[in-house]
Amino acid sequence: MTVTIGRQIGNRLGQCIDVMEGADGECLGRYLRIRVRLDVTKPLRRVMKLQFDHSLEAVIEFKYERLPDFCYACGRIGHVVKECKVVGAIEKEAKEKPYGSWLHSKFEVGRGRTISPRK
Repeated sequence: MTVTIGRQIGNRLGQCIDVMEGADGECLGRYLRIRVRLDVTKPLRRVMKLQFDHSLEAVIEFKYERLPDFCYACGRIGHVVKECKVVGAIEKEAKEKPYGSWLHSKFEVGRGRTISPRK
């Protein structure tokens, strides 16, 4: 993917601030790292469909770095499931939630180094 596509994705998520790119101007590996200013009153985006032309469509799954606690039921930052006022009791008690810890990125890249999660 290109930086241009990265900016388009970032602007669909919120306000694109930066797209990390390699020396050749392309994005790094199979991941695209985009810094975005998000509206935290809205649910986190889990996936996005992109259509490149009439026959090619891609589904992108998102992961977030430095993600604080958020509600696995409604996807909003600022509270957890047991404090959620957005969804009802049935959704709170459901075993499978639409959001989860899988939205946390396992790795953070910053200042030229890779940081692996603590074990």
